Parts: sequence; C-alpha cells; structure tokens
Amino acid sequence: QMQTKYRLPKDIYQATLWIIRGQARRIEEYKRKKDDILNGGGASYIKQKNRYTDEFEYIYLPKSKATQSSVEIKGMALAALDDDESTKKMLIVEQALKAAVSSYSEPQRISAALMKNIENRHEYPYRCLGNLPLSEKEFYALKAKFIYFVAFKLELI
Repeated sequence: QMQTKYRLPKDIYQATLWIIRGQARRIEEYKRKKDDILNGGGASYIKQKNRYTDEFEYIYLPKSKATQSSVEIKGMALAALDDDESTKKMLIVEQALKAAVSSYSEPQRISAALMKNIENRHEYPYRCLGNLPLSEKEFYALKAKFIYFVAFKLELI
C-alpha cells in the first residue's frame, strides 16, 4: 500500500526524475559560482529576479573603485546566488534526500544507492547496489517517497 500512497502522474514523475538527475551538475555549478564570487573572479555582475516584474535582470557590480565594500558586494552576489532557482532546486533535493534516509543505518550509502538508481535504474537495480541495510521492497518504497517529496517541495503537485 506504500506504493500507491506516493504515486505521481507519469509526467510529473519524469520531470522530478530529471531534476534529481541534474543534482550533481547543480552542486558543481553552485561551488564554481560561489568560488568565483569569493575569489573575486567573474563576480562583475549578478543575475537577480526583479521583485515587481518577476523578470530576471543582471546587476552590474563594479570591480574597481566600488563605492560599497567588496565584502558587501560579495554578500549581495552570494545572496543572489542563494536566491537562484538552480540553488533552490539543489537544496530541495539535498534536504529531501537527507530526510528520506535519516532514520536508516548507513544513510550515506543509501543516499548514494538511491541517486545511482535514479540516474540509471537499468544499470543500478537494487541487486547491483551492494548489501544495503534495507530490503528491495523497502528500497523501492523509499525511492517512491523521496521522488514524491521532491515533487511536493518543488510545487509540482
């Protein structure tokens, strides 16, 4: 009965899978952008959503002779990065994964197994994921719950 509880319409399920599959790329991108900002390279402008129009706009941050302190500029750039849609997705997936595995022993191994299976279920079915501390039935129920929770947090349902 656990399976039906976390069932999603096929299109929403697929969309959520692809968002989860983009997690590694999003983490890399986030780290790179954060490094750029903190190390002063490439932080000459930031992308920000206009509060009133909901459109994205680029705000130029003067590199030299800045009126604001560079700490303040870096703070603004970091805030804009944290407000970015990609960052929000990254955090949602991260938090949902943590929540899904937190009550199990070896949560790290289970998270890695879930991500591998979501990445490619044919290449990484349950039986190829090593000796996990949960049964096949529990594993797939947990996967369904995790995907459902991500879809819910992304407001796809």
